[in-house]
Amino acid sequence: MKKKHLFFYLTIIALFTGLFGVHELGSAGRLTDPFLYEKVFPPLRRFISVFTDLKFKLRGEMAPASVSPVVIVEVDSRSIEEYGRWPWSRVQLAELIQKIYHHGALVVGLDMVLSEPDNRVPEGLSEHLRGQGMGKLVEKYQTDPKLAELIRLRQDQLVLGWITESHCQPLYSDEANCPINHPEAIAQLPKTLHNFEYGNITGLSGFNRRKTAISSAFSVISNLELFDLASLHQGFLNSFRDPDGIIRRAGLVMMVDGKPHPSFAMRMAEVANGAMPRIVFKDQRYVDSIYMRGKTEPVPVSASGIAEINFRGPERTFPYISARRLLDDSTPTRELASETPLEKLKGAVVVLGVTALALHDVTSTPFDGVVAGSEVQATVLDNLLSGQFMVSRTPTALVVMLILMTLGALAFTLLSEKLEAIPVIGCAGGTLGATFLIDAKLLFPSNFNLNSGFLYAEIVTLSGFIIARKYLAEEGKRKFIRTAFSKYVSPAVVDTLMKDPSSLHLGGQKNNLTMMFSDIRNFTTFSETMDAKRLSEFLNEYFNLMTSILFQFNGTLDKFIGDAVMAFFGAPHGDPEHARKACEAARTMQRVLAANRSLFKSKYGIEVKVGIGLNSGPVSVGNMGSDDNFNYTVIGDNVNLASRLEGASKQYGVGILTTHLTLAEIQAINEIPPPFRLVDVIQVKGKSEAVQLLQILEEEASPDGLMLFEEGRELYHDREWDKAIRCFRAASEILSHEPQKLDGPSAVFIQRCELLKINPPEPDWDGTWQLDSK
Repeated sequence: MKKKHLFFYLTIIALFTGLFGVHELGSAGRLTDPFLYEKVFPPLRRFISVFTDLKFKLRGEMAPASVSPVVIVEVDSRSIEEYGRWPWSRVQLAELIQKIYHHGALVVGLDMVLSEPDNRVPEGLSEHLRGQGMGKLVEKYQTDPKLAELIRLRQDQLVLGWITESHCQPLYSDEANCPINHPEAIAQLPKTLHNFEYGNITGLSGFNRRKTAISSAFSVISNLELFDLASLHQGFLNSFRDPDGIIRRAGLVMMVDGKPHPSFAMRMAEVANGAMPRIVFKDQRYVDSIYMRGKTEPVPVSASGIAEINFRGPERTFPYISARRLLDDSTPTRELASETPLEKLKGAVVVLGVTALALHDVTSTPFDGVVAGSEVQATVLDNLLSGQFMVSRTPTALVVMLILMTLGALAFTLLSEKLEAIPVIGCAGGTLGATFLIDAKLLFPSNFNLNSGFLYAEIVTLSGFIIARKYLAEEGKRKFIRTAFSKYVSPAVVDTLMKDPSSLHLGGQKNNLTMMFSDIRNFTTFSETMDAKRLSEFLNEYFNLMTSILFQFNGTLDKFIGDAVMAFFGAPHGDPEHARKACEAARTMQRVLAANRSLFKSKYGIEVKVGIGLNSGPVSVGNMGSDDNFNYTVIGDNVNLASRLEGASKQYGVGILTTHLTLAEIQAINEIPPPFRLVDVIQVKGKSEAVQLLQILEEEASPDGLMLFEEGRELYHDREWDKAIRCFRAASEILSHEPQKLDGPSAVFIQRCELLKINPPEPDWDGTWQLDSK
């Protein structure tokens, strides 16, 4: 592994380890930097929460585990329909509480704030009656004192709640946004609130209000003073929602005027246990630990007094009992199978709250998007009574995660660097799968939430970069191979090899192709007059020109043979237009060469002319040679014929020579053939079938000249030698491109007619000429 790659991977590992550290410090309430806590920590916590929510869903529903069962008595929609709109008369509320105790409840907590008086006599009327000396009549209809009397009577078994709409974390807020020491804010706090502080505390001496991360309230909405005076136990009802609106954590401590107050659920657990919890502070600003009665292990809270809730399931995981069933004094109604039996209240810890639509506090949990706030209170209460909050931060877990995220991630990186891309994906998937299996299926059901989300992200990121780097390196190699091979073979061949390396083996297959051979005329003569360097420069320039045209028409370069070029069309990718493209490529070669002829003449002192032979037909195409050295090429009689036509092109004095087989291939696909003329009918040595030779014309030729040439061929076939010679001369005058020089095919037939006049052919001669030369 290169040093720069190792440095890059170590940077990624250090980054994720650092983010993990920030998250752990923030979750523990120990992150002292305001910027990190307010800007960096929230998205990190949201990221981890996604995995926590998923683990809850995978774990599924779990039965409540507290020794004293937790039951929710709800003021639901049907109760309101039957007993009137909320808020009810305090007398009716007192009656409901009494009925709950009547059925054996151990503790009742009111998940509501009684902050407004229940005035049953209008204020104006009340003043009038008092003015008339009828104050006792007014008092007779006041309901608040009756509820206060019940609270006093049941003060050892009843818990009230208060809320704050204005709280902050002083460590991360300035005085303007967190006026916890402001005299005016302190003066507005309820005078009776101090009655409900934590009683069993240590380490609070010299508490630093401005340096604590514990949530601190600077305004409070409490119950009426007569209720506060009658009550012994109260706690704050506030829930702490994450930025996405989901409740995942519970605050068990809140500071008010520098004093710690318990949450509503904490106070209910205290009353149910019959003893105060012990809260220990550390460094005059943090919560160190909270001990519940009968528990050897402390509640797993952060330094800011936050615990992770162990949700039991979706809405109505706890037993619900409607208030209307308790208030109905008539003959007991038959309980439905779906309803909780009233006997469940015996020995229960009861949360009394409002669940009627549009009245109750709706919130969200990892299990459910719409949950009554009373169920969250019941869940926290159950966690406190059973000692089963989620545990996510222990010294052992921290050490394990740091080892996994540093040494484990480094080991994974070093191993992955030695593997190919696909095995890296498998290795990453296996690592993530094994970690998640241990995390979600072994630890989480045991109430331990390993914050492994950063490890998952780290492995995915590392493997992603490793795969990307391998891909880029592989692409670099492929580009190098493509560039290198393209110097020798067609890009089409290179593409085939790159896509299917298994094709790089010996063997061939029969295909119908068009073969091309081209050769520089009189190359041997002028090559002897040039030094090696100049000759090399000329050939390089010439071959670049020819091969670029060849590749333009999807031709495959087979090889260079001295100054000759061998190529074929229609392989390795099948192409039904191989014959047409071969003819067009040959015509373009001749035209381009003609345009550059003067350049070659001035630069190298030679006049470059080439002859091209084309032929179509079935051949064997594939990798031919030995196991160690082979070439993608074509072999067969049709290849040999194309080679012979290249040589014959010089004999006939034409630039491009092909056969009727190539013309037939073009016509078979209903394409218009290039301009051509039938030059001759020959018989190749060793073959019995005659072949029609066609000249492919680079440009359109005179129809009159072509007609005279064809007429001369017919006279030649009819053995009228002199008439044929006159026709060929007339045709030559029209078709020849050079003055004082005969048209090539016409000159061949004139010479042949002169010869046949002296040595007439056999009586059965059909005009076919034997082609012996190569």
